[in-house]
Amino acid sequence: MRSRDRARRRWLAGLAAAFLLLQLGVSAPALAQTAVTFDFEDGVAGWQAPDWLESNAGNPFPDATQVHGGSASMALPVIYEAGSGWEQSGAVYRFPDAPVDISAYVAVSFHVYAPVPGLSARFQFNDPWTEPATGTRPLQVGWNQLTYDISPTSADFPGGIGAANEIILFVVGQNLATTYE
Repeated sequence: MRSRDRARRRWLAGLAAAFLLLQLGVSAPALAQTAVTFDFEDGVAGWQAPDWLESNAGNPFPDATQVHGGSASMALPVIYEAGSGWEQSGAVYRFPDAPVDISAYVAVSFHVYAPVPGLSARFQFNDPWTEPATGTRPLQVGWNQLTYDISPTSADFPGGIGAANEIILFVVGQNLATTYE
């Protein structure tokens, strides 16, 4: 049985000390001027850990122990049970002035820290629920940069994405050898 009230919790340093850099842009010069960036230097306002993701064990918080550039990242307490199959944790961000027009952007990039082997990650849109056709991406132990194409010719999101209300970053644990908490 999973205990979410333990005094000591480890966090997934990726969504749990995740430095999320969302870069939505069309080209290098345009990207520098129009990027939507979450660097967590000023906190994690607007990010939530939904309870329907069964491995979430608390709310996101700013963290300085595991960072990718800068001095802070977003940490998310998680519990993954050993050998339990498919378990998900993640964080959700709802744009304050949703829907946001993202039709001029071509990609979403983020960094995720994986503290243990056997993890994968996925980025998706919500409201409406829009998963990438290419599914999850495997993570190596350490920092990983993942990029999803959102252009009209995208294999990740066929037809592209024109507007966004909410984004979700998932980390999935599958049949981990030991419990991670």
